[in-house]
Amino acid sequence: MRKRAVLSLTVVGLAVVGVHGCDGVALQWPGGLISFNTIHVRLTNSTDFFVRPELYADDDDDTFFDFNITTEENFVDVGVLEPLASVEVALSCDRAGTLKSDHALFTLAGYADERSANDPKVTAENDFDCGDQIEFVFYDAGDEFRTRVLVNGRIIED
Repeated sequence: MRKRAVLSLTVVGLAVVGVHGCDGVALQWPGGLISFNTIHVRLTNSTDFFVRPELYADDDDDTFFDFNITTEENFVDVGVLEPLASVEVALSCDRAGTLKSDHALFTLAGYADERSANDPKVTAENDFDCGDQIEFVFYDAGDEFRTRVLVNGRIIED
């Protein structure tokens, strides 16, 4: 009985925290991670090469000029992705107004590095909402490298 009461109070407390906007609050639950006001961004390298994603997160969801997004303060450093590897980062919804991969860098052994042919950008409320799962997939399109963006499994930009 006491365990149920504690559990009930915990759930109610977490619901209040979620409603009142405490960014980045998460709870590890037996069924998985419960996050409040968080965007989960997965970066997937589907190539046989090393990739530097060049991910940026800007708090503004209507930034028109890319130079306002691709600043040092907006850079999300995830390091270099090994071939066929993924990494996931969690960002507060307040920080994730615009997400952009600025011509990801593909490292080709014995050759000059090559940049992705595209530089996709997605914005909150237009392309995704708080709580969504966003994935940037770096892939070899045969004659060029590209970056695909999916939101909840649906292709937004290719």
